Amino acid sequence: MSTFGAGISIAMLSGIVNAALPHVDREVLETQRLNRMPGNALLIDSGEDQDTTGNVYAWNIRLRDAAGTNQTLRPFQATQYSVGYYTERFTVPFRDKTNTAFAFDRLEIARNRAAPNRIYDLLKERRSAQIAAIADENEVAVFGSPDDASDESAIFGLECWARRSMDSTGAFVSLPGGGFNGTYWRGRQGAISASLGGVDCASLANERARNYCITVAPVMGPELIAAVKRAMDETMVDFVPGLTGATPGASEEAVIFWDPDYDSAYEELLAKGPDDRYRGGVGDYYPGASKRLKGCMCVRTPALIGKADRPIFGVRRSLVKVLKGRGMWMVDGDGVVPGAHNVVYKPRDWTWQMISRDLRRGAFRVHSSFTTGT
Repeated sequence: MSTFGAGISIAMLSGIVNAALPHVDREVLETQRLNRMPGNALLIDSGEDQDTTGNVYAWNIRLRDAAGTNQTLRPFQATQYSVGYYTERFTVPFRDKTNTAFAFDRLEIARNRAAPNRIYDLLKERRSAQIAAIADENEVAVFGSPDDASDESAIFGLECWARRSMDSTGAFVSLPGGGFNGTYWRGRQGAISASLGGVDCASLANERARNYCITVAPVMGPELIAAVKRAMDETMVDFVPGLTGATPGASEEAVIFWDPDYDSAYEELLAKGPDDRYRGGVGDYYPGASKRLKGCMCVRTPALIGKADRPIFGVRRSLVKVLKGRGMWMVDGDGVVPGAHNVVYKPRDWTWQMISRDLRRGAFRVHSSFTTGT
């Protein structure tokens, strides 16, 4: 009989290893790439169902006034009438997407489902992986842009509806005082465009199709906070009485989306006092209470990490909407795999787009400088 002065590991005792099964928890612990997805929670989940007939959605915005048509009137004076065209129609196509991760063979399910010592359900695991992949891509999409105006693979996200201050070459334009200079947007592959919904935002006649933006150093402090407050004020409109068109969200506060570094720095700034006790949600920081800036909810947004200009998006959710294809939102299809009669294939489809019904009020952008091409 051999002796082992230093002992041996449990793994070397084959009798023990063969005589007992290891303990494995009978569940799968979930993970996801982004720890928070406010784009899903605040924009996508509250989106509106829309009919997709013709594969486009269109809406009208009056971008111009009847400027120059006021006249001084004298008794018996003949007047000159003036007729103009003041409205532009915006048209965006719907985007059809699918996820193909949910497929299985009846044989593997039979082996999994019938086993008395089954650890977890293969179908539930694959469905979770599918749901997470869809949510992750959609989260990035609502804060992003397509490759260019003709790209059929992506929606027009906030990179399009809340454009940064730059010129037609994609170069940064300093705008510390703020203004409606959001004219051009940059596609994922670098293409620069002024076209949104078929309307040329660079045209002087369509200047009200430009969004508000203001540039500031990417340091949380009084200057940055003042920039955000100014953007809020400049995009609030008190409409004159008598207008016949729709004016939704006229006095609505925006939701502020910013990256985790800004969010943490804002918490620290508020916690420094002089009084950090919670007083009815008016802005002072208290653990567990909603952070607000000038009455607006501030949301930690991991999907914004890595963006070159450190954007802060202000979004009025009555005007900026995710459109969901009616009857075509998260629908499971029946796929067929030729020659594989035991394979069950359930792709999940969704049809969607994102719009801003008012490009001046719907969304604004506070951002820092950036290098051309980023």
